[in-house]
Amino acid sequence: MADSNKKETDAEMLARLMADGFGRMQRQFDELHEEMNNGFNEAHEDMTDVRVEQKETNRRLESLERKQMGTLESLDETVPRSEFNELEGRVAVLETKLA
Repeated sequence: MADSNKKETDAEMLARLMADGFGRMQRQFDELHEEMNNGFNEAHEDMTDVRVEQKETNRRLESLERKQMGTLESLDETVPRSEFNELEGRVAVLETKLA
């Protein structure tokens, strides 16, 4: 009978050791899962920040492009000073001849 009690005790001890081992593994999996979730959440927050910054950058670029187009349109309508001075001189000559 002593052998049967010892075998039972060994089986119980083996079951307890296995349960402890599975419990430690579960805790490790839980910690790993939490770390992965934290990493995912941080990456998601970083991506959200990047998206916000990208939208702001796009808005600023669009504004600059609009201003550049306006500047180019203004330049098309602007007479360079050298041309203006030349035409002013011609007008002065014509006014002198007509006077």
